Amino acid sequence: MTTDSRLAEAYEACGRIVRMRARNFWYGLRLTPEPRRSALYAIYAWMRLVDDLADEPNLEMDARRAGLAEFRSRTRAAFGGEIGGSEAVWRAFSDTVARYELTIEPFEAMIDGQESDLVW
Repeated sequence: MTTDSRLAEAYEACGRIVRMRARNFWYGLRLTPEPRRSALYAIYAWMRLVDDLADEPNLEMDARRAGLAEFRSRTRAAFGGEIGGSEAVWRAFSDTVARYELTIEPFEAMIDGQESDLVW
């Protein structure tokens, strides 16, 4: 399997996440032309991952904090040009970051918000 086909599969996996978890959002994004639509799917899937990690009821608070620290580290690596590894969301997210020259600040703020939710 070529890298391009693996990347296409990663973006498709992100699209499935959006369709399953945010169906109305998925329908609205169908109007966005490619490749931007897939980039938005990748960003949403990244956001879904971090939100689910912070809200995971089967994890103790310390495990959630450690998970968010690791998530932040992987996010910074993606912004540093590292490909996200074998997981589809990270591959698509890393590609989106590079392709659209995104800045890290809004993503750091999202993680900050998830961390602040843990103190409630």
